[in-house]
Amino acid sequence: RTQERNRRLALLHEISIAVNSTLDLKTLLTAACQKLVENFQVDHSGVLLFDSSLTYGEVAADFPPRQITDLRIPLEGYALNERLIATASPQAIEDAQQDPAMQQVWDVMRALNIRSILIVPLISQGQVIGSFSLDVIDRRRQFSASEIETAQTIASQLAMAINNARLLEAERTRLEHELETARQIQMSLFPPEVPKIAGLDISG
Repeated sequence: RTQERNRRLALLHEISIAVNSTLDLKTLLTAACQKLVENFQVDHSGVLLFDSSLTYGEVAADFPPRQITDLRIPLEGYALNERLIATASPQAIEDAQQDPAMQQVWDVMRALNIRSILIVPLISQGQVIGSFSLDVIDRRRQFSASEIETAQTIASQLAMAINNARLLEAERTRLEHELETARQIQMSLFPPEVPKIAGLDISG
């Protein structure tokens, strides 16, 4: 138990460093996925972020890269995700290619050859904003209660990092808008062309 606790603390420390080393959303999510793969000894990990109306989820990052970034998955009728949002609790699926709750994404699971999967909700301010997955390719695996508990703790860190990155992006957008407004005001103070006045050469 001591070894397991130490391993868990070391993993949480690694994840914390990875997600706090940058505020670029894609970079921090990719780094987190890499740490998840390495420490949970799975084959792949991905982060799905939901739109504000919970209409669809979009793959924001994955590791190792499988060319699925920006893939959109409709949430309506996707039983597992509906359960994930309703319960705000992890969902462990032993056969992702056959489980009825994942029928909406069977094609994706089969294309990526994902057999077992653990999907963990990302919760910010009491709302599920997305999820990350631990994917096992070509074989079945049961995730232990300890692994699921650790994944939930990591999800809390990751959700906080996502929230901070989004706040920074919103602030950056606001400042850019204000700078553009200021530029337009400054430009409006000047005449559109250099005035022509006899006897004077004018430039600006």
